[in-house]
Amino acid sequence: MSPMRKQLYASIIVVIFCIVIVCGLGNFRSKQLAINLAGEQVYTVVERAAAEVEPDKFMELVASQSMDHPYYKELYEKFAKLREENKFENIYIMTKNDLGKWYYVIDARSKNNPKFAALGTVEEEIPVAMENAIRGKNVIGDYYICSRGTLVSSFLEIKDTSGQATAVIGADFNAKEMTDYLYLTRYIQIAIISVGALFIGIIAFLSRK
Repeated sequence: MSPMRKQLYASIIVVIFCIVIVCGLGNFRSKQLAINLAGEQVYTVVERAAAEVEPDKFMELVASQSMDHPYYKELYEKFAKLREENKFENIYIMTKNDLGKWYYVIDARSKNNPKFAALGTVEEEIPVAMENAIRGKNVIGDYYICSRGTLVSSFLEIKDTSGQATAVIGADFNAKEMTDYLYLTRYIQIAIISVGALFIGIIAFLSRK
């Protein structure tokens, strides 16, 4: 093979390599932007939900530890409506008991859902973002990947009448469809690049001297 042809093929390989890097970084960045946008949307709904909470009535509900309390039904219906309207996995309020364990006050999932958590249900696995939220560091767009897809969550503290943070309101959005589309785009890019590299290899093989 002539030096000129070798130089041409080397240049093509470098170009393909650069395209792979650029596509990979671009896809990763797209995913981050999509998750950030979803997080902001979730946080907006969390703020709306927080505005529905009346501190005095909420503290009465927590003290009663009863799902028969009138304010439980009122909050549950409002949160369930928000969850349904925004197609969220869940909207919920959690606080800590005397032992420092987090437990549900409101869980907006259907009461027929096997995962529905009644008032007082303790949750052992709590994201760090929730601990940050009750300390005043409200979280926009925390996310983790699980078997159901990518869950994007936002958290906001709830304060009592004295301004003390007593609970955290959170919402989860399943971004599986969004991330699946981005992954599909990535696979298509890889397939196109691979086919291009294969054709270049075939041409190089057929044209060698």
